[in-house]
Amino acid sequence: MSDGIASLRNRKAERAGRQAPPPRHPKPAAPVSADAGPADDRLPSSSTAAPAPAEEPAVTVSATPPRAAPAPAPAVTETETEVTADVDHSPSRRDLPALEIDWTDPLMHVASPTRVSVANSVAARFKAVADQPGSAPQTELIMEAVSSHLADLPELVLARRPEENATQPPGFFVRRAPVQKAEPVVPVYMRPIAGEVEALRRIVDWVNSIILAGHPGRPKSTRSEIVTAALDASYPSTRSR
Repeated sequence: MSDGIASLRNRKAERAGRQAPPPRHPKPAAPVSADAGPADDRLPSSSTAAPAPAEEPAVTVSATPPRAAPAPAPAVTETETEVTADVDHSPSRRDLPALEIDWTDPLMHVASPTRVSVANSVAARFKAVADQPGSAPQTELIMEAVSSHLADLPELVLARRPEENATQPPGFFVRRAPVQKAEPVVPVYMRPIAGEVEALRRIVDWVNSIILAGHPGRPKSTRSEIVTAALDASYPSTRSR
């Protein structure tokens, strides 16, 4: 019996003396920082930490006062537009035609006899002055009349047209001017030079550009009509004074 007990003790001693074989792939131990304190002194993780109170954004105060919003531009009414258009086309504000002639060109001094058709009443008043002793030639008197009333020629031409003076009451058709027998015309002879003829041509084109603007149905003016209007304004009838 004593042999059996001794045998068991020997087996226990052999088991205790045996060592476990080392692992094939040992896992390295995590490094321990020397600054690390005890577990109780570590800060809590972000997941468990209480959220910090949100800071209110700082209000920036400008030293300069805010600019006031610009006032809206006043609306332009239709009446103001019409008045502006009338002012812009008034004789005192419109551009006059370019009448510079190169008088150093000998061809501009070549005489070109011609005639214009003038209303009988206007021609009579004109000839009464042109036929006086010591009066200037007819050509000079005609050109002087055109030059004196140059800015007003478009209005003077339209004023002599009966259809322009007819009143137009509201309705769906246009009232025609009463049919009147045209005043007889007589020829008035003049002897302008080429430079003066060119100036008259430019004046006719300028008058037409004004009276036809916005009124394409108006008839074009002619040199005779413009000369008649200028002479009528320069030598008015005694009854109209």
